[in-house]
Amino acid sequence: MRRILFFLLVSFPSLLPALAQVHLKGQRFVEVQAGLTDDFRLTKNQLGINALISTGRYNRQYNAWKLTVSYVHKQHALADSGGNLTLRQFGVGWGYEFNLWRNATRTRFVRGVVQPTVFYETVGNPQKTLSDTLQSSAGTSRFLLGGDVGLELEWSPILFSVRQRWLPKSTLQPFHTLLSIGWRFHQ
Repeated sequence: MRRILFFLLVSFPSLLPALAQVHLKGQRFVEVQAGLTDDFRLTKNQLGINALISTGRYNRQYNAWKLTVSYVHKQHALADSGGNLTLRQFGVGWGYEFNLWRNATRTRFVRGVVQPTVFYETVGNPQKTLSDTLQSSAGTSRFLLGGDVGLELEWSPILFSVRQRWLPKSTLQPFHTLLSIGWRFHQ
C-alpha cells in the first residue's frame, strides 16, 4: 500500500501537463454533479438532494455556453399538521459560464455561471383523514421560469459548485441553494 501511495505522490506532478491539454478552444465537456439542496439541518427531514448534467463547448477564453438538465427533490415540513410536502423540480437551462480565474497550467479554475431556466415543478399535498393518517397525495404541478446564478471551483477534473436558484412563481420556495460536487469529462 505504501508503494502505491508513493507512486501516486511522485507521479502526480508529472500528470499536470497532461491535464493542461484540456479546456482548449472548441473542446466539448460533459459534467455530472450531485449534492444537497437548502436547509442543511437534519431536523424535520428537510434535507433535499439535487442532480445536474451539463454539456458545453469552450471558446478561446476558457468560457463556454452551457446546457444543463437538473432535478431537485426536497421535503417541506408543515407547521400546523406535522406532515411533509414533497417538492420535485425538473429543469432545463441554457446559459454561460465565464472564467474568473485560472492557474498557469489550466488545471484549476474559478468560474461564474448564469443560466435562465425552465422548470416543471410538482408539489405533493398530503391530505389528512379524521384518524390523522395519510390517505392520498393530490398535488399541483406547473411550468415555471427562473434562473441559476453560481460559482464553480474546478480542480481538473473534480468540480465544486454553489448555485442560487430563483423561481419567483414557485408554490413552496422561490429560492434554493444548491451545493454540489461533480466530475467534468473532456472529449
